[in-house]
Amino acid sequence: MHARSAQTHRYAVHKLLIIGERAGQFRTKVSKDLAQVASLLYYFNMVDPDAIKEAWADALSRGPEWRKRAVEGRKALAAKAPELVEALLE
Repeated sequence: MHARSAQTHRYAVHKLLIIGERAGQFRTKVSKDLAQVASLLYYFNMVDPDAIKEAWADALSRGPEWRKRAVEGRKALAAKAPELVEALLE
């Protein structure tokens, strides 16, 4: 049996999308999500920044709702790690 898992760089972008859609009682999880995303992006910034840039571009290309959530997640990350946003998510 072969288990399939998301590619880690795509998972980091996925977490940004989740941050962008968290509301109400789930807003408390944003801090944890941001810490996870920042850790993954720091890693990919060192080993494979193009993978994150590609996954980010793919998310933005998937329509206005994806773009809206992605941009909201990026704004939240910019408050925590602006250097990552500038390096990887433009």
